[in-house]
Amino acid sequence: MNAHAFNIGFAGGNYAWDRALTAPDRVAELLSNLVFAHRSFPMLAFLLGVGLVLQTRTLARPEVSSALFGRYMALLLVGVAHGLLLWPGDILAAYAIIVLTLARYAVAWSGTAVKLVLGVLFTATFATTTYWAFGDQSPLRCGPDAMSMEASFAQGNWLTARGQGAAEFLINGLLGHALNPVFWALVLLGVWCARSAAFWQHLRQPSFFHPVVLASAAVLAWSTAAEWTFGRAGAWSSLGCQGGVVSQFLLAETTTPFVCIPVLLTLFAWLAQRYPRAPALMRLMAVGRAPLTMFLGQSIVFSVLFSQTFLGLHGHLGRAGVLLIALLTFMLLAAWIDYRYLGRGRVPPGERLWRAMARRFSRSR
Repeated sequence: MNAHAFNIGFAGGNYAWDRALTAPDRVAELLSNLVFAHRSFPMLAFLLGVGLVLQTRTLARPEVSSALFGRYMALLLVGVAHGLLLWPGDILAAYAIIVLTLARYAVAWSGTAVKLVLGVLFTATFATTTYWAFGDQSPLRCGPDAMSMEASFAQGNWLTARGQGAAEFLINGLLGHALNPVFWALVLLGVWCARSAAFWQHLRQPSFFHPVVLASAAVLAWSTAAEWTFGRAGAWSSLGCQGGVVSQFLLAETTTPFVCIPVLLTLFAWLAQRYPRAPALMRLMAVGRAPLTMFLGQSIVFSVLFSQTFLGLHGHLGRAGVLLIALLTFMLLAAWIDYRYLGRGRVPPGERLWRAMARRFSRSR
């Protein structure tokens, strides 16, 4: 749900946890970090695009949509809680994603209808991007308040939400999340790959010497080095407002998610072929049977990594490093969840809560 590049990078404020002055501030910040800091939205957006295509082919039936209604409503409630703890626009992002998926399940859209919806979406996204680039309210324009933040990031979000009118809240949420061009570009990339025979052929016969993989690796090396350099020099704060620096920084931030994907998918396909019997964790990665427990576990890991109270690596790893750590953490947590819960026929704690909420919202009740 955290698709907004500026929320994550340019003006993202996990480091604000270390500036909290009181015990309640620190508790509030720790809670928001636990929900926020999974930091793997590029792969999640890409997989959302792939999933929409594959699910449409196999599950586009009203009875399936009806059976999944309770689970979607429970997931939506999680997204709303996420948005309340963090940037308020996440609520709108949660609605946009869940409603889009529900509609895709429930309605056998014609090709013309799909193209019309996508056309409206990307026209709005293009208008949003143009407004950001040239409008007076562009987040790229650094003013006196551009980088100022309250001592508590969580309280800052509550103050922001309370200080906005309904229309302003809606517009900011749509501009910041539901119409974020980077997020939807990654979703579209996933849709295109899922429909591409060349993509599946490459996964069957992965090669690190494929031109796309080589080019992606080269750009990834540059963007990671740039993010590391800017992070250490202070691009997270005042340096990010100095002309060309912010342009290079945002170019690296925007490029990294796209070039990460070919490299990582090739690596995973190669590992899957080289170690075909390794593990139940591969099965768990494919099925995703414990998403909420996984989300909480990754969040704890990243809170430890980013907070100055612990390791203090925020702004130094670059998005590629953060994404790689997120995926490695995913694999290790997958092995633990499979051993501790799924392998013993037990339901992980996050999914136990999800099932309880799903039953609560079930239409059969």
